[in-house]
Amino acid sequence: MSGTEHNLDKARRLHKAGQLNDARRIYDEVLRNEPGNHRALHLRGMLALQEGALGEAEQLVRQALSRAPGRAEYLSALGQVLYFGGDADGAGTAWRDALAADPNDATTAYNYGTLALERQQLPLAEKWLRAAIGNGEQENWQARANLAHALSRQRRHHDAAAEYGAALQISPDNAELLTSYADTLNHMGAPNDAKALLDRAIRGQPDFAPAFLNLANACLALADVPGAMDALSQAIEIDPGLEDAHHKRLFFSHYLEDSSAPELFESHAAWGDAFTRRNAGGQTVPKTAPQGGGQLRIGYVSSDFGWHSVGLFIHSVIEAHDKARFHVTCYSGLESEDEMTRVIKKYADAWRETSALSDDQMAAMICEDRIDILIDLAGHTGGNRLGVFARRPAPLQISYLGYPGTTGLASIGYRVADAWTEPEGAADALSVEKILRLAGGFHCFAGPWSEPPVQPPPVLTKGMISFGSFNNIAKINDGVVALWAEILNRVPESRLILKDQRFKLADTRRRMTRVFAARGIAADRLNLMGAQAERRDHLALYAEVDIALDPFPYNGTTTTCEALWMGVPVVTLVGARPDARVGLSLLSQMELSDLIANTPDEYIAKSAELAIDMEKLANFRNQLRNRLESSSIGKIKAFTQKLEAAYLQAWQETMAGLSDPIEES
Repeated sequence: MSGTEHNLDKARRLHKAGQLNDARRIYDEVLRNEPGNHRALHLRGMLALQEGALGEAEQLVRQALSRAPGRAEYLSALGQVLYFGGDADGAGTAWRDALAADPNDATTAYNYGTLALERQQLPLAEKWLRAAIGNGEQENWQARANLAHALSRQRRHHDAAAEYGAALQISPDNAELLTSYADTLNHMGAPNDAKALLDRAIRGQPDFAPAFLNLANACLALADVPGAMDALSQAIEIDPGLEDAHHKRLFFSHYLEDSSAPELFESHAAWGDAFTRRNAGGQTVPKTAPQGGGQLRIGYVSSDFGWHSVGLFIHSVIEAHDKARFHVTCYSGLESEDEMTRVIKKYADAWRETSALSDDQMAAMICEDRIDILIDLAGHTGGNRLGVFARRPAPLQISYLGYPGTTGLASIGYRVADAWTEPEGAADALSVEKILRLAGGFHCFAGPWSEPPVQPPPVLTKGMISFGSFNNIAKINDGVVALWAEILNRVPESRLILKDQRFKLADTRRRMTRVFAARGIAADRLNLMGAQAERRDHLALYAEVDIALDPFPYNGTTTTCEALWMGVPVVTLVGARPDARVGLSLLSQMELSDLIANTPDEYIAKSAELAIDMEKLANFRNQLRNRLESSSIGKIKAFTQKLEAAYLQAWQETMAGLSDPIEES
C-alpha cells in the first residue's frame, strides 16, 4: 500500500470516528500533493457534505467522477449531495447510474428505494428496498419500515405487516414504527391490535401526536366516535400544526348526533381562519380570460378517483362534459389505481399524479396548466389538498360533492348544493362559500356498473320483513339505534341487516348487539355482515332487504342511490343540517314523498306502515330502477349541463367582481 493510500485510510478512520478536523487536515494535505487523486476528492467531498458545505461537496465529488468516470461509489456520493441540496431528480439519476454499475450496493439501493417511496413510485421503491435488505441492510429498521410503507400504499397490507413486524424486532420501542404498523393493522380490519400497538407507542413517547391521530382511526373503526374525537383533541393539543388531525376532527364531527348546523359552521370557519393564517404568503393568481380557444379549463382535485363514492358519482360527469367548451384536468392523489380510475382517466383531457407533490409544487403545476376553475372533491376527508386551495392557484375555486357542508376556507369561493339540502336564507349564513344551488338536485348517479337483476321483496319468501342499512356504522348513533329498535318492535318478527366492513370484527359485532339489546332487540333479530370483496356481490345483498333505513343526522348518499337502484325503498328522516337532508333531496327528485319523514314518530310510522304493504313493496321492486334513471338523478347529460351552467355563472360573477389580481388573504 502506498503512503498516500495509507494516509487516506487513516483519515477515513478518523472521519468515521468523528474527528473531522484531523481527517480534513490529511485529506487537504493529500490533495495539495496530488490534486487529481480521485479517492481523496471523494472523501473530502463527503466530509464537506457532513459539514453542510453542499456546493463544495458537489464540486469535489464531480471532480472525483471526472477522474474515475462511472465509479459506483462516487455516483452514489453524488446522489447524496444532490439529494440534500434539494435536487431529487439529479439524485435519482446519480443513484440509478450507481446501481447500474453496482446493483449489489445496499446503501445506494436503500437511498434510491427511499427516494422512490417519497415520489410514490411504489413498485420501484419495493424493488430497491428489497435489494437493500437482501444485500446488507437486514438490521436497518428504517429500510424494513420503508419497504412496509411501499407495500401498504399498494394495499398489500398483509405483506406490509410482515415487514413492520421484522422492523419491530430490530427497534421494538420505536413510536414512529409502532404507529405506522398500527395504521396498516387498521386497514387490515384489526383495530384492537392497532390500539394495542398505539398504547405501546404512547406509553413510550406520550408527546408523539401521530400516535393519537392513528388512535382516532382505530376508535372510528370500532364505531367509537367520542373516543376518536378525544384522541384527535389530544393530537392537536400536542401538535397544533398537525393538519390531518384538524381535518379529521372537523369531518368526524358530522358523525355526532348533537352537532348542530351552527356549531359545524363555527368550527369549520374558525379552522379556515387559522389555516389561512398558517398558509399566509402562498402564491396567488390574477384573474384571467379563459385559455385555449374559449374553453374554460376545469381542474378536479381528489384522492378518490377510484371505487369510492366520489369516483362513482363524478366519472359520469367527466365523461359527459362538453369538451368543446370545457377542458378537464384531473389532479389525482391516488396511490394505486383500479378499474374506475382507468375509466376516469379515459374521459379526462389531462391527468396529473399529485400524491408525491407538496402543496406548493401542486399549486405551481395548476398555475402552469392555467386552470380557470379548480374544484375540490374532498373537503376535509382523507387525502384532501385544501392546502393547495389556500394558495389560490386558480382564479375561481369551488367545493363540490365530496364533503357534507362548508369547508370553512374563504379561498374557495363557491359550493355546489341544492335547495333541499340547503334552503335559501339560513343556510347561506352557515356557509363560508357562496352556495350554487342546482335546480333538481346536485347528485347524478349513472348506476353502479355491475347490475345484478332486481329480485322480488324477500318477505314474500321469508315471511318476515327485513330492514337494512349498508351505511358506515359510525353514522349509527344512539338516536338511530333508538328509532330503529322501535321500528323493529312495531313490526313483529322483523329483522335488521347491517353491513359494514368492520362487522368482520367480533368486538364490533358484540358492541352493536349490546346497544340494540339495551333497547329490547334480541341478537337473533340482527344480521351483521362484513363487506363484500366484489361490488356485484355487495349489490346483490339488497335482495335480502325489504326496506332500507337512512341513518341521521348524517344521511347516506351512495348507499341510498344503490338501494333505490336495486329496487329497495329508503325511508329518511329530515334534519336541519345539510348532511341530514340528502335523503330528502334524493327522494324528492324521484317524487317519493311517502318515504320522507319530518319527525321521529313519522319515521317510525312510515317504516312500519310500509312493512305491511306487500303490494307497494312489490311495486317498488319493479319501478325504482327505472324511476331513478328517468329522474334528474339519472339524466347524466342534462345534469352535467346544469353543473356547467353553475360553473359559468360563478365564473362570470368572479370575472365581473374582480378585475384586479386577488389580494392575499
